[in-house]
Amino acid sequence: MALTAKIATVSMISVHEEDDGVFYDVPNVFPGKFWIPPITAPQQTLILRCKTAVRTLGSTAPERFQYAHIKVTTENPPRKYILLTIPEATTFRYGTEKQLLDEYNQKMFPDIERAPLYVKPEHVANDIERAFGRMGVIAIASYDGEASATQKELKRSRDLYQTWMIRRINETNRNYARHGFAEVTKQTLNIVNRLYRDHLIPALPSWASINPDIGSSSGQLSCPNCHQVVLPGTAQCKCGVVINWALALEYGLKTEAEVPKNKRQEAGLEGPVTTPSTAVPVPVVGTLPDNAVVAIVEKGAGIRTISASDVPLDMSEQSFGGEQIRGTNADQDQVVEEIAEMDDTPEPVSAGRGPKAVRRGGR
Repeated sequence: MALTAKIATVSMISVHEEDDGVFYDVPNVFPGKFWIPPITAPQQTLILRCKTAVRTLGSTAPERFQYAHIKVTTENPPRKYILLTIPEATTFRYGTEKQLLDEYNQKMFPDIERAPLYVKPEHVANDIERAFGRMGVIAIASYDGEASATQKELKRSRDLYQTWMIRRINETNRNYARHGFAEVTKQTLNIVNRLYRDHLIPALPSWASINPDIGSSSGQLSCPNCHQVVLPGTAQCKCGVVINWALALEYGLKTEAEVPKNKRQEAGLEGPVTTPSTAVPVPVVGTLPDNAVVAIVEKGAGIRTISASDVPLDMSEQSFGGEQIRGTNADQDQVVEEIAEMDDTPEPVSAGRGPKAVRRGGR
């Protein structure tokens, strides 16, 4: 039955995109349960789920009341928002008079112990805004039950929702650095992708590719686009993103021309890039023990070590492993690092001084 009686209402708007929506429930208030849907919810879902029962003055039975509607702005491009209509509610209070009972010990009319009490819609709307105002659910001005959000009200609602999302992402960043993947949820993944889609953050964080359904189990992967579970040996996800370029080429899903430049090495089309090493001339000065190690620094190839017993002191030019080591000229600017094994017997310590210093470089 359609609602025909005039009741007091308050209008609110919402712009959130949380998949499950948000719930408001106040005990002992009727109606006191509201589901605030996301702006992406279909109209049929609102018709089925966003209804409540309202009892008007003089009515003998409650009537169905649709409290949420999808609205579209006149902006270019148009944007959606949810218009909420909060009706007047009722509750009860305990009376001070003694309740009369019949011979069956049942309450007689009227029920003076539970006296009805009306709750203004403004009070319900204020309570909803205190709970979800940070998500952009706010009250707006309405006239004679008809409401249409202004650009200023919509901007305030969107700014509140964006601020709430950014705070959630910052909180997830801190918790992820401390506790790892367990702090990443589907809601935070949806939020960070939404912020990146709207160009509110410059790049996705490192945890944006984690699938919370996988957890710490090994062998499973997460699609970087749709975050669905991908089994090992999968070449391409259902959403179209290539997981393994080598397998995609092997199975014929992609051609070599379609492989991006940064994925050609992964696909096996190019080998690793190698940098030729250049040996730095190393002077050997003085007499070193046979078990000493001379560190030869090579540009682009790390550190290579050879034994000092293999290095003749009076050499003009010798070759070790195909690399040149040039003669001992003390005036050269190169640095020699000598790492000598020390005797297990500790050095004597003189009063007021530390252990005897080991001379390096033979001087």
